[in-house]
Amino acid sequence: MSRWIWVCCCAVLLSSLTLSLGAAATPTSSSSPATPTKKTSLQQRLEKGLKARRKSEFTYIAEVVELVDKGKLPEKIVDGTFFEARRHPRPMQHFQFALAARGKLLHLPTPSFDPLAK
Repeated sequence: MSRWIWVCCCAVLLSSLTLSLGAAATPTSSSSPATPTKKTSLQQRLEKGLKARRKSEFTYIAEVVELVDKGKLPEKIVDGTFFEARRHPRPMQHFQFALAARGKLLHLPTPSFDPLAK
């Protein structure tokens, strides 16, 4: 029992020490402006996140971005499909099939793709 209490005390001490060091390291003054975060474009996010490699994949992403920019394909649908596809081993292929299926279900235009394209 005493070993258990000793381990708990060490854990509490370590966590409080970590919190106090973290609070000391972060600046508390609000006089310096925060650096703005760089917002990536939809095209960059899709290319990097889906690990596009082939020319046909880059063309497909460009067509998706064009449909979003024209307002024919909601960005919310593209984002949802993107985040779902990132969990799979082949995110680009999953994104293409899933976006086509969602577009068909919701009667939205989606770019055509050739699954066997090189």
